Amino acid sequence: MRIKIIIGAKITDRNLIELLKKYFKRLEVYHDIELIDFKSSGVESKDINKYKQFSRDCYLVGLDVEGKTMDSVTFAKKYLDNTFKDIAFLIGGADGLPNDLKKECNELFSLSKLTFCHEHALLVLAEQIYRGVMINKGHPYHK
Repeated sequence: MRIKIIIGAKITDRNLIELLKKYFKRLEVYHDIELIDFKSSGVESKDINKYKQFSRDCYLVGLDVEGKTMDSVTFAKKYLDNTFKDIAFLIGGADGLPNDLKKECNELFSLSKLTFCHEHALLVLAEQIYRGVMINKGHPYHK
C-alpha cells in the first residue's frame, strides 16, 4: 500500500520536520509513504489540477472540519487495512481545501471539530497513520 500526504503549504518548523521524519521512518517498514508539500515545489495550494496530478489513481481523503470524525481503531480499519492500493490524504493551506477539490475527494475526514494550522494537522495525521498501522499489526503501541 502506498500512502501519500499532500499538503498545500510549506513546512518550515524544524522541530516538526524532525518529528515527521521519525514517524515516516517507522512507517516505511510497513508501507511506502510520501509527503508532498506544494509550497516547496512552487505550486499554489489552490491549483486543483496539481493536487489531482499528485494523487492520480489514489483513494482521496480530504481533511476538512466538516468531514467525518472517527476513533483510531475505525480509522485504522477504514483507511489502512490494505483495502486501497494507494491512498492520498489532502491537507489544505491557510484557507483549507478549495471547494472544487473537496468535490473531487472520495470522502472528507476530520481530525477534530477543532481547527488546526496545517503543520499541526500534518503531525496529528502522521501519528494517527502510524497508530493505525500499529493497530492493524496488533502492536502494543495503541495501548
